Amino acid sequence: MTYKLNARHLILDLLYASKNSTLSIKRILTAAELLGISDNGIRVAVARLNQENVIQAVERGVYQLLEKKFDTSFISLNKHPDMQTATTWNGKYVLVYTGTLGRVDRTALSKREKALRYYGFQELEQNVFIRPDNLTLNLSPLKTAVIQFGLDPDARFFQISQLESETEVRDLWDIEALHQTYHAVQHDINDWFENYQNLTLADAAKSAFYLGKSALFSLRADPLLPAEWIDTDARQQFELAVRKIEKQGQLLWQHYFKDQGV
Repeated sequence: MTYKLNARHLILDLLYASKNSTLSIKRILTAAELLGISDNGIRVAVARLNQENVIQAVERGVYQLLEKKFDTSFISLNKHPDMQTATTWNGKYVLVYTGTLGRVDRTALSKREKALRYYGFQELEQNVFIRPDNLTLNLSPLKTAVIQFGLDPDARFFQISQLESETEVRDLWDIEALHQTYHAVQHDINDWFENYQNLTLADAAKSAFYLGKSALFSLRADPLLPAEWIDTDARQQFELAVRKIEKQGQLLWQHYFKDQGV
């Protein structure tokens, strides 16, 4: 996946990855210059984020991300190592029924479907979403988590133990495409590690940023299917590679900021 960068996203990315989610405007502008974003674009985005209470000034020229506004789009694995985790599958499923919620409000519908996709649900039929019950969150905490992410509170959650056709449900996920993602992302990251020391510090930091964000989005989109359905070794190596590039990228950016005197 290609990561599309803009001023707002860069500010949130940098704040989320920084210590105490706090960063100086000098560092933000330094990163923006390297990544091709204008100073004016950054200053406008900072002002808007501040007005929206997404960030706040903690001292002159220093901003902090407000925790209540954290968004999974900007998750740092090194801050949230258990972003989502799976456990041994019990053969059961979680089903979500949204038929009472209506489909007229397109914004609410989009938020609803985004929240369900984030937690690995697929639509079995209109208004019925399903996933294997193998997340570490059991039914009640899972419902709370999905609602916090944008699902309507009146959605109904069920645990079911039998299906008419497990194959039909499993086919809702493109498992072959998942395996291709696991291998492709791991290959790209391994290739980067073999070559990044030949780059300048600026180019290494820049390439790590884009590769790391793209890889993190791929990991975030992974539905965490049961071991019985996927190549678990490929899945594990994929996640380890994503964690590795994010950690190395953060180190490179710290060196780059120091090199730039900010």
